[in-house]
Amino acid sequence: MRFQLHHDFDAPLVPVERALGDPGLGSAVALGTPSIESVTVVRHELGPDTLERVWRFQARAPFGILRGYGSAREMLCWEEHWRYVFAEHAGAWTVVPRGELAPDAPWRRYFTCEGSYTLEPLAGERTRRHVAGTVEVRLPLVGAVVERLGLREIRKAYAAEAATLRALCTPP
Repeated sequence: MRFQLHHDFDAPLVPVERALGDPGLGSAVALGTPSIESVTVVRHELGPDTLERVWRFQARAPFGILRGYGSAREMLCWEEHWRYVFAEHAGAWTVVPRGELAPDAPWRRYFTCEGSYTLEPLAGERTRRHVAGTVEVRLPLVGAVVERLGLREIRKAYAAEAATLRALCTPP
């Protein structure tokens, strides 16, 4: 399933890019997304030319009955590997399923999620963010339903990130 998201910011491109480099951005995304239990910064490398980060997400079990099962918890853990190149105002990301107990989880082969992230300067010192990607769940009968649920959560996470970026770009 392919998707595209767009968010506009009432700030020039450079402050938005600077806000992307804020190490606290992941925690703010978790706070703004109720289905996310936590976001852990695994790696955060801000260089002069690139920003590379790895965030580990732990989602809450969608149904109370699943909360007591370790395997359900493991399937709701993933890492987002993200690399942004400042000169291009663009980057790429990929999601890797990863459980704490099973880092090489067998369910990885059923899931693919990756995409691009672009910032575009607009007139009036504004910036537009484009996020495009694909989510693919290769499971008979339920794959399409899981993709739609996943996409709903992706939208929420990027909306929470947009809200945090706006706050970071707005002078006090």
